[in-house]
Amino acid sequence: MSERPSLLSAARSTPRDSWRWIRWDLPLRVLPLLLVPVLLVGLTPLSARTIGLTTDHLQAQITLGALLGPPFGWLAWWFRRRYMRFLVVPTDADNILQSFYYVVLNAPAEELFFRGLLLGWLQTHTGAPVAWLVSTLVFGLYHFPAGWGWRAVAGVTVGGGFFGALFLLGPGGGSAVLPMLVHACGTCGFLSFGPWAAFRLAVRRNARRGQQLFRPNP
Repeated sequence: MSERPSLLSAARSTPRDSWRWIRWDLPLRVLPLLLVPVLLVGLTPLSARTIGLTTDHLQAQITLGALLGPPFGWLAWWFRRRYMRFLVVPTDADNILQSFYYVVLNAPAEELFFRGLLLGWLQTHTGAPVAWLVSTLVFGLYHFPAGWGWRAVAGVTVGGGFFGALFLLGPGGGSAVLPMLVHACGTCGFLSFGPWAAFRLAVRRNARRGQQLFRPNP
């Protein structure tokens, strides 16, 4: 395992940097993942309930998401800090942009497609265990083209399995709301808010050490 990169010397990304990948990621990946389930519900007998578009047990879904999301986000950041060789820290403005993108667009799109459509529809034909396994593996393989390496893909695959379990076993069962919330926290912890918060904490600690080092002796 390679040595962990320094937070204080990490590259900083700006909104302009993020826009360079968002401008193609949005139309080529996120929007199709959103539109395919929605169009199938509108144009075929497939029901919205089958792909997790339901408000059943909504308060319980949100409450459980608020409880599970933050620790899962911390776990995602811990995994990245321990096992990933690259590290980019977003600036304050870029953290807001990226986090908004992951919460409002990315997590809903991936959950509707991989848990809602793939897992929700497939379980009606194969049963929940097989559908869960297939959707988990497909979700992991889907991340290989990003070039993150096998450790990141392995971590994402485990995360996908967890999201699938939340979809199947969450309050009421079969709602995409709970996995969307936890997924959003995990992605922010891994890519935006996690490195941003850790960098801010490292800066404060470094400043405190500097103050103690140069503090005059009484």
